[in-house]
Amino acid sequence: MTTHFQWVKGHNGTRENEESDSLAKEGAEKNEEDHLDLEIPNEYNLQEAKLATLTQATTYQVILERATPPTRTSMNSRL
Repeated sequence: MTTHFQWVKGHNGTRENEESDSLAKEGAEKNEEDHLDLEIPNEYNLQEAKLATLTQATTYQVILERATPPTRTSMNSRL
């Protein structure tokens, strides 16, 4: 699949646009910072990937190669 981005004019009265603007203002006015866990799971850590040549298919293939295969419960129950 190809990923597309579409520019949307801000402050145009669209409900979703106005709601996101309101949430952004609310976040900007907070007195305390939120704790964000910025750890990257190993299966998503694609070091040295060239963004200009990266496709969704390539990314998905790398993620699948690095992911730990799930335990097959039906096999374990027979042991």
